[in-house]
Amino acid sequence: MRMGAEFVHLHVHSQYSMLDGALKVKDLVKRVALANMKAVALTDHGNMFGAITFYKQAKEAGIKPILGCELNVTAFGHAHHLPLLATSAQGYKNLVWLVSRGHTSPDPGGLGNPCIALEELKGRSEGLIALTGCMGGLVAQHILEQGPGA
Repeated sequence: MRMGAEFVHLHVHSQYSMLDGALKVKDLVKRVALANMKAVALTDHGNMFGAITFYKQAKEAGIKPILGCELNVTAFGHAHHLPLLATSAQGYKNLVWLVSRGHTSPDPGGLGNPCIALEELKGRSEGLIALTGCMGGLVAQHILEQGPGA
């Protein structure tokens, strides 16, 4: 077994993440297959434009596609990144709703769309896993702003 077989990238941006990623979805799937990885998550910033292509190509390559998105959320007066992963059909529906909401709702705090208030996750979190590893995320930003003991 190759080392990559047990490792799964859970926060990957593609060409659909402006200024955050340049990797084409088809190349992502090829690289994951070459590394003998069993799964990978696509978490483009603020959109899911590549989700269907990614899902189909990953399935065809025998790779488990994990659908996600990195949302901008406002909390405690600041905007933060919040990568979300869908773990079920309900999670996917909730994720699509949240991403759509970010593009269609009034911008909380004037921070630039797509953005939602953290409170909008209430009632829409079933089937979703939130990641805290993003440097622009709630946990990392709190530590950077307040210090590790806060």
